[in-house]
Amino acid sequence: MSKKIKYWTTVVMIFTLIVMTLLAILAVWDVLHEDVAGKALTTMGIVFFASFVAVLIARFSEDSSSSNHILN
Repeated sequence: MSKKIKYWTTVVMIFTLIVMTLLAILAVWDVLHEDVAGKALTTMGIVFFASFVAVLIARFSEDSSSSNHILN
């Protein structure tokens, strides 16, 4: 279970990074409004933080299940 969470978290982070980078590039070239670059960075930060929390939860649940298995 933990490996699936880590895998999908990585996929979401990479996809978000690609999309937000493209939006920032378009904002630099004045195709999009300048404020898009700031919003893209903010969104990336939120997604990375949420991904970090998901990985921590997966790691703690994996650690607690293995320690419970050892105690039983």
